[in-house]
Amino acid sequence: PCVEEIPALNGLVDELRGDPGVAFVAISPETRRDLQKFLADRPFTFTQLADPDATEVFGHRYPRHVVVAADGVVVCDQIGWSDGIATRLRAAVSAARAGAGAEVDR
Repeated sequence: PCVEEIPALNGLVDELRGDPGVAFVAISPETRRDLQKFLADRPFTFTQLADPDATEVFGHRYPRHVVVAADGVVVCDQIGWSDGIATRLRAAVSAARAGAGAEVDR
């Protein structure tokens, strides 16, 4: 994610910690070593996955935030930095819980 977003994203993880219906995963197109170096000075509480081939699946534009409902419907697909990202993702999680897959936010 954009370094500026990390504190807000960490806050969202703290807020929703313990909710069995929510998982936060960050997928980085870096090697594990490079990702560990980056995170050494920037605590980020998402589960971290390093995959140099991630761009083949997710494209070359980062950060990218995707919220997927339990039924597999993408409720939010935010590409790029966004002021207020935690508020937007919180709303997307609420929409996913409500089964609002038809209200896709892109």
